[in-house]
Amino acid sequence: MNEDFAYNINRLDYVSQKIQDNAPLEGLQPFKILKKDKKREIRETYQIPQNEKILFFSTEENERVVITENELIWDDPELDTIYRIPWSKIKKVYYKDEQYIVQTLDNAESAIPTSYFWGNSLDMEKIPASCNRVASILTDTANCVNKTGATL
Repeated sequence: MNEDFAYNINRLDYVSQKIQDNAPLEGLQPFKILKKDKKREIRETYQIPQNEKILFFSTEENERVVITENELIWDDPELDTIYRIPWSKIKKVYYKDEQYIVQTLDNAESAIPTSYFWGNSLDMEKIPASCNRVASILTDTANCVNKTGATL
């Protein structure tokens, strides 16, 4: 993991903790806090190899975001689909209408509902600046990979 990427992951951790001050243990959490059996379950569900470092997961069952050193992953239970976008393919992430929009290098867009990141207990309309900041951090994280051309 390059230094800029690690810096942005630390920023994401800091902001996610601030967003969740009123609802700890909900929403985006560092993967390291999980017990071994839950870590195994997430790896199996999202088919993440043992040698790939998982950085964050969200606590929403079946509406989960998983952030690894290589990919941004989320599931859509309505379509029974798991989306996986490598950081190296992400051009930009922005916040709009209570969703994070992930734009890839080929300008395709996919939406992740804000509740996938933070759960349903937080009123995201009250903290749009924080949502925009998270989107900016995710863009910066992707750009650390894109600008160096490195694979993590």
